[in-house]
Amino acid sequence: MDQTDTIKSVAVFGDIKTKDPRPVSITDRMNTLKDCFEILSTAYFRTHPEGASDADHPHQLGLPKVFWDKFGTMIKEHENKMADMDRNGYTVRLDLRKNGNLIQALRRAGIIPAGFSPLFGNLMSTVAKHLMKEYGAVFAFTQSDEMTLIIPPCTEEQSPMFSGRLLKSTSTMAAFATSTITKLIFMEAFFVFCKKMMMMIGKFLLVYALMLLVLAQVPILELVLLPVLAVVTTSYTPVLMLILAMVVIGYPIVTNIMNALIAFDARVGHWTNTNDEFALLLWRAYDCSVNGLTDASMQKIGKKMSGKNSGEKLLALHKAGLLPLHPHQACGTTIIKSREMLPCTDPRDGSVVIKERAVYKKYNISILEGFKAGAFQISDSGVKYDAEKHKDYHEKLLTAFLNGDVKFC
Repeated sequence: MDQTDTIKSVAVFGDIKTKDPRPVSITDRMNTLKDCFEILSTAYFRTHPEGASDADHPHQLGLPKVFWDKFGTMIKEHENKMADMDRNGYTVRLDLRKNGNLIQALRRAGIIPAGFSPLFGNLMSTVAKHLMKEYGAVFAFTQSDEMTLIIPPCTEEQSPMFSGRLLKSTSTMAAFATSTITKLIFMEAFFVFCKKMMMMIGKFLLVYALMLLVLAQVPILELVLLPVLAVVTTSYTPVLMLILAMVVIGYPIVTNIMNALIAFDARVGHWTNTNDEFALLLWRAYDCSVNGLTDASMQKIGKKMSGKNSGEKLLALHKAGLLPLHPHQACGTTIIKSREMLPCTDPRDGSVVIKERAVYKKYNISILEGFKAGAFQISDSGVKYDAEKHKDYHEKLLTAFLNGDVKFC
């Protein structure tokens, strides 16, 4: 929502309580990331505009845009430090360059439809999961054309990746993400090609069967249809037709993808503790929640939504019957690594044994809401997520909004 929106909830900043979430001194109090965490932990959630259901879309914190702007600037300062990494943890933030051009190319190739594409969201989350496995990340968040990963500090037995060389880590991560999404896109292109080929072959067989049926019912048409059938069933003709169909169908798909730029850029942030790393996730979660509403309103309602604030976009989507949004568009996708005892098959004798294995679980959750709920347990070894605690908080939050109990939010 815009700062001028009327809100029912109360924004709390230290000892200041006001229905106008724009205390002049808020940026003066943001001297460290610890100060930002204190402000975030005491800020209340906003209700949705009157008329929109509070259960249809994740809520935003009642903090002004100037807070998020300075918060993002403070985080970028960490990413701009060019010192090599030591044994401390770090974050990786990757953006898909010229994403709009790639999306248009995928649409022309018939890989994704117009508007929001769950398939593209799934491609991005798959890339994030591969990056987690390759570089030892314990937490990843992706929405639209970006992804953010948290990589924990090294243990005593481990050595920093690439001997702590920052530029080497940055370049290889961007290259790995680029090669992975390129491979996934071409796999989807192959599926589209096979689907179109099967449809074309099916149409050909249907026409061929209809010609035989007509010939059986109307013998007088033999003079016309028999020469055609003779040509079609000639040994080389089906092969030539198949090759022609492959060129006609496959060439536009391949050229559209090849003409699009597929490349990631990467920024590595060097942090002293995992708490500070998590600050980056909170900032990106806020920014993506705003972008998700913007994308949805522009795609489904039109350019007239340009320049509108988040509350107006949310209300317009509600009136158009377009809420709730797809979970990935509304909240993004969060992937958390954990370790669980799972049954495994011993390849030597085929016996089943129970061993500890890494598990990567995907969630479509509001990271800001999870943070307020205390559902994330942050330590140097990683980030743990309590789904039941988050669910309980979410239900209490909706009840509080329904009852007007803003002190809970």
